[in-house]
Amino acid sequence: EGRRVYRSPRLWLLSTVIVFWSLTYVTVSAYVPTFLAQHHHLSPARAAAVTSYFWLVFTVSVFISGWLSDRLRVRKTIIAFGGLTTGACFIYGASLPADSSEITLTLVWSMTGFFAGFIYPAWCAMYSETAESISPHGVARAFGITATLSPIAGLFLNLGLPQVVDIWGWATWM
Repeated sequence: EGRRVYRSPRLWLLSTVIVFWSLTYVTVSAYVPTFLAQHHHLSPARAAAVTSYFWLVFTVSVFISGWLSDRLRVRKTIIAFGGLTTGACFIYGASLPADSSEITLTLVWSMTGFFAGFIYPAWCAMYSETAESISPHGVARAFGITATLSPIAGLFLNLGLPQVVDIWGWATWM
């Protein structure tokens, strides 16, 4: 029966994990150009251009990581690799001095996009396989758990980011 997915701690944990991915995703979508303009003093157009490299590389990476995930069937390893390397890129990017060159910023955000692309495809595969093993009729319901939790990331982001940036600065948020 499909309702069994609601009682799975593993699905709830996996859904919570993707909330953090959503937080990162929305940060890049909505706030990295602002971060680059305010912290690194790029013009809004240049900040948007640097951010676009994240998305270009991310798009290619999603296909590569999805292929690797299906081919190697090591979903957890690929997700962990993506999460750790993306986190390291965010930490490194946050520690760059304000006068870093645009080329450096482009390289850092491109690498961040590359590694971020390794998280979601393998997570989707692992999540759907987990849900299907619990109940073949509950996969859509399982994704409903995630769809219900994901807006929490947006709420936290839009209420929390301005406060964190105002009090501790952009590097703390990043």
